Amino acid sequence: MSTLTEYCKNSFQLVYWVFCKPISLKRKYDAVTAPKDNIGTRFKYTIQSFVQSLFAIIILNVLSIVLSIGTIVFFYAFFTGESFNWLRAAYVVAYGSAYVVAYGPAGDMAVGVTYLVAEVVAVGVALGVAFGVAVGVAVGVAGGVAVSVAVVVLGVTGGVAGGVAGGVAFGVVVLSVALGVAGGVALGVAEGAAFGVAVSVAASVVIGVTGSVTVGVTVGVASTLSVLRVYLWLPELLWVGLLYGRQLLRGFPPSPSQLPFYFDEKIILPLPFLKQWLIQAYAHTPNATLQTLDYLTNSTNQQKLAANARIGIVVNALSRCQTFKDLIHQQSEFSWLPNPLPAEFKFDPALAELLEISQDARAAEQASSPYRAAELLNRPIQRLKDLQKSLAFAKSPQTQTLGQTSQRWLNILSASQRLYQEQASTDAEIPQGYIAGNALSPEDAKERFKGRQDIFKAIENLSLADSPPVLLLYGGRRTGKTSSLQYLPQKVDSSLVPLYVDLQGAADSDQLASFAKSFAAQIQTSARQNHRLQIEPPRPEALAQDPFPTLRDWFTEIERLAPHKRFLLCLDEFERLSEVINATQSNAPLNFLRSLMQHNKRWILLFSGSHTLDELESYWNDSLINAQSLRMTYLQKKEAEDLIRHPIQQFPAIYTDEAVDRLLYWTTCQPYLLQLFGTVLVDELNQRPEPLQQRATAQDIDHLVPKVLERGQTYFRELWRKTLTPEQQAILTQFILYHHLDGIPKHKIAALIDKEILLKTNEHYQFQVPLTEIYCRQQVE
Repeated sequence: MSTLTEYCKNSFQLVYWVFCKPISLKRKYDAVTAPKDNIGTRFKYTIQSFVQSLFAIIILNVLSIVLSIGTIVFFYAFFTGESFNWLRAAYVVAYGSAYVVAYGPAGDMAVGVTYLVAEVVAVGVALGVAFGVAVGVAVGVAGGVAVSVAVVVLGVTGGVAGGVAGGVAFGVVVLSVALGVAGGVALGVAEGAAFGVAVSVAASVVIGVTGSVTVGVTVGVASTLSVLRVYLWLPELLWVGLLYGRQLLRGFPPSPSQLPFYFDEKIILPLPFLKQWLIQAYAHTPNATLQTLDYLTNSTNQQKLAANARIGIVVNALSRCQTFKDLIHQQSEFSWLPNPLPAEFKFDPALAELLEISQDARAAEQASSPYRAAELLNRPIQRLKDLQKSLAFAKSPQTQTLGQTSQRWLNILSASQRLYQEQASTDAEIPQGYIAGNALSPEDAKERFKGRQDIFKAIENLSLADSPPVLLLYGGRRTGKTSSLQYLPQKVDSSLVPLYVDLQGAADSDQLASFAKSFAAQIQTSARQNHRLQIEPPRPEALAQDPFPTLRDWFTEIERLAPHKRFLLCLDEFERLSEVINATQSNAPLNFLRSLMQHNKRWILLFSGSHTLDELESYWNDSLINAQSLRMTYLQKKEAEDLIRHPIQQFPAIYTDEAVDRLLYWTTCQPYLLQLFGTVLVDELNQRPEPLQQRATAQDIDHLVPKVLERGQTYFRELWRKTLTPEQQAILTQFILYHHLDGIPKHKIAALIDKEILLKTNEHYQFQVPLTEIYCRQQVE
């Protein structure tokens, strides 16, 4: 007796899991039938699961049909006052139940087994059902309703038994079939049962087993209620109403663990307040809410609700920012968002823009001085102004909220910038106007970029020529190539559209599809930031399958967006492309660029790097053999003096003329070294009393040389170890130790001159940059 009780208990428990927690049931089944189990254990579990699942299906579908028809009968009788033929209703229940019992194993077996075996099993069951129904209907028509009921039930049951028995017997021979039967029945039964109800009811109405239109309509409505799980939705709706009433009394949302999808993984009809509760709950218990959202995504059919709730959480949090401190923490607050956001995740671009603005504001908060902080806020403030312009034409449901949020953020950042400016004006320190190391960007270093007008003019003239050549911008490291490319959109004619791509970042991947994706993303960003040109990305699936033909078609689409423009594709650190070629063993990237040069006349290629053609692998010859070279060398003397005295507007006069000359001597107008010297000097003067009253002398500059070498150690080490080959290091060693280059071939000396290491004056050689000479001597001695 106890065994029977336990069996019935497990069966009803299985009914609940099958109908309300099918996803969890699948995981449980996968765990039980893990590959580590032996064949005997798995087969035994398979047969037990099959029998118990069949029993569960009977319980499940009979209950669902009875509940659904009972509901309709009640409301029908209540509103019409007519009596209802319960005998006919019972007949339909019996017929529909038997049909579903038959359909459930057949349909669900097809889910779990191979197509061939599933077809055999399904056909056997289907034939049994068809035979039973046919006999039942025939006898029913001839002999009356009562006899029809019995024959239909017996016929269907017999058909089921025959079909199922055949499938199980075949599964004894082939273990995978048996596992498929159990898996299909146990895991897919919710869908099979629901669909089976609909099919059985439709068959009942079509065949007209009762001869009553009223019963047929009743059964049709009942089947709809059954498929939509109304008998579960109604108590869930009542539960949601109770939770809402409690919220009104207590003033805070219910715990996520109390929401109905923890008890029912397949809620079909909508329930109110769930999205709002998740958004509100995040403010109180963010970790628990995130766990709930993960559960909704991975273990229920509520993926859309989870995605909308995540978006709502971000919108709500951004709109609640009241202070600068609140604003700068938003980027880190939502580190759980995927990056990049998947295409199906309908995340408003304005939200992503606000999160990036938060990151920009955080960089300003961490600036080295109030002046620098105020300067760094220029970028997020401008981005907010641009965002407000774009929101004026947006159609997103969050447009109004995002517009209000962007205005509030603009007010916060503008007030913070004024505060930093006031602190900088009352500060008794010299503002740090120099930036050493990072490339200069127009967005946060507007005044610091000096000179290079000759480079800009040459690029513009060559790019707009009737037959523009491939351009090669080359020069030593940290001579300003990247900074020049960043400023290029502001320096050339508007008919030319420079699009910047950093191949150092794109070359991190060893997959062609990933490289192409990064390549396209950088073009999109450059077009949007520098030219207000909105370019739709190439289709991800096409890019993954055939990256470079997809890019070629995408470039043609870009041409159509701006029919009267030429596009200058600026490939910075172009040598890094060799890493992709070597890693993938494919010349596809270079072939793509070569094809672009030959067939897309409105695209001009500019390669920027520190290597000349004779220093590259041989496969570069076809792409660069006819390239027009542009040399990026040191600043001109006037440009260097302007950078020293006026790195930013209203910079105090801290140099004597002799100090400026000494700076020019030590650096030979190398832009990075000028910025480095200036940075060290300002820090040194600010340590003295009343720094604004100080003037740097030539002796001060000389005394700073050791500190400059120490601060710029990365640059000098890279120069010695990467720019110079071992053979060139040996040549410089001879020159330092013996003060001559006797016996060294002229072409090897010329290579050092070309790298701006040595300089020939009359018949003598010397180092071009005195600071470089001191570092090289330290390495040798």
